Amino acid sequence: MLIILVLFGFFLTASALVTVSGANVYKSVSDGMEYNSTLRSSYAYLANRLRGNESAGSVLVGQLEGSDGYFGEVVSGTEGDMLILTDFYGGDRYYTRIYVYDGWLRESFLWDMTEFHPQDGEKITQVESFYVWKEENLIRYMFDCGDGSQPFVAGACLRTD
Repeated sequence: MLIILVLFGFFLTASALVTVSGANVYKSVSDGMEYNSTLRSSYAYLANRLRGNESAGSVLVGQLEGSDGYFGEVVSGTEGDMLILTDFYGGDRYYTRIYVYDGWLRESFLWDMTEFHPQDGEKITQVESFYVWKEENLIRYMFDCGDGSQPFVAGACLRTD
């Protein structure tokens, strides 16, 4: 009888270990798929926005810091944490600002005379950080999903005006 109980305990322990091991593998695969999905959706979103507005003069780079409540002319630099796309409709200028605020990649589309508040932007996808560089007709951008892996860096070449 003792041998049967020992064998039963062995099989019970082995099946518990296999179950826990399987759960860890499933969690690892699931986390990897979630990261890849966030990475792909963030990259595709930015690439499509740049393709839709690919004139070098209408793509600007700015700073999110200190821009709360700001409106009017956007001051552009060569690097920053906000991608700014300029559009004209009916003679009015509109800015599409893409930036990270409160752990989300966000988009804000506003008339240039409307106050910009970062918290009002539409949430796109969760990312930890976002940074943009502009070198003449080349836009490079980097974002980090915050899971400890390498930040994703990509670029797009814009048309000359």
